Amino acid sequence: MSPEGRPSVTFAIPCCDAGPFLRPLLESLLGQTRQDFRLLMVDDASTDGSVELAREVAGERIEIHANDRRIGLARNWNRCAELVETPLFCIAHMDDVYEATYLEAMVPRVEQRPRAAFVHCRARAIDARGEFVDAHSETYKQRFWAGLDDGDPTMVFRRLMRGNFIMCPTALYRTEVWRTLGGVDPELRFAADWKLWFAALLAGFDVVGEPSTLVRYRRHDRNATRDQIRSLRRYEE
Repeated sequence: MSPEGRPSVTFAIPCCDAGPFLRPLLESLLGQTRQDFRLLMVDDASTDGSVELAREVAGERIEIHANDRRIGLARNWNRCAELVETPLFCIAHMDDVYEATYLEAMVPRVEQRPRAAFVHCRARAIDARGEFVDAHSETYKQRFWAGLDDGDPTMVFRRLMRGNFIMCPTALYRTEVWRTLGGVDPELRFAADWKLWFAALLAGFDVVGEPSTLVRYRRHDRNATRDQIRSLRRYEE
């Protein structure tokens, strides 16, 4: 909590027909060991009762904003960021799960690095049932981690040129920097976060890695990344 008693962090959830995955996400956020956060959800015209479920699980703790019409993934991320009123925020993906110590570990890392645009951490893949799974792409990304906790911008830039090893839902952003950079490109889906990482580095900010594994990244048939692979949009971007 800030000295004035206000939350210092926001979990901003961009939601669109989250289905059965929204409950475990919300429960993981509500179970954080550090409770000085604001919980915000921006619903992108869901038709599956996601808004009602969020109210059932989180009650008065969650603040819900509903878009009048569906605006799409990246635009909804930017809409989430527009509503943030705290110095730090995380775009909490609607189908992932956060370890209870996520904020406890991540907030001090950002505060220790005043030039950090954001801090990210490791993640493990889970399936639709929440069971851990082996994912070749995640195994490959681990090789990029040596020395990342130092946040050397040149090293991070070079590694990002070889591939996007940063797991988007793990990032804890400094709100002022996000707005300085203009948020994510609304025309992109798969590469929106990747482009933002480069923009932060080119603007002279640091990108810092926290080596702890603090997020469970869900892989399932409706996962946005898989949609991009099936449609080949990933390769176009």
